[in-house]
Amino acid sequence: MRNEELAQIFDEIAEMLELRDDNFYHQRAYRVAAESLRDYPTAVADLPRDQLRKINGIGPNLAARLATLLDTGHLPLLTELREKYPRSLLELKSISGLGINRIKILAELMNIRSREDLKHAVEAGSIAKLRGFGPKLQERLRNLLAAEPVKRAAPKQ
Repeated sequence: MRNEELAQIFDEIAEMLELRDDNFYHQRAYRVAAESLRDYPTAVADLPRDQLRKINGIGPNLAARLATLLDTGHLPLLTELREKYPRSLLELKSISGLGINRIKILAELMNIRSREDLKHAVEAGSIAKLRGFGPKLQERLRNLLAAEPVKRAAPKQ
């Protein structure tokens, strides 16, 4: 795996930990590690596994997880988090006006997991009823999502 790919995985874990309301310092450790991996001058995958702790921002726990990821291509924590917080949920961050806190509210209170779910909720008018949202944000979301076609499930045969 390239350094950028490793960094993206650690960034994704940090975002999902934030959605899960994990300890701030735990989230921050993954963010710092992601930046260190991104900026590391050589390929991290080529380093001996006992040298991973020498990377700035990588402690013993993160070094063990990084070694597992490099050796197996999988990370149990990442799998566990992705089951609860799919990538489509994190992709909502690309929508203006939606940050992690609002996404967390949408996921927990309305079971929104994707842009399509959000579009249906906006069209139904149910977003404005949530605290921290309102008619202005609902209208802005409606306008932003209006250009996107809604994906419908294929009819069963």
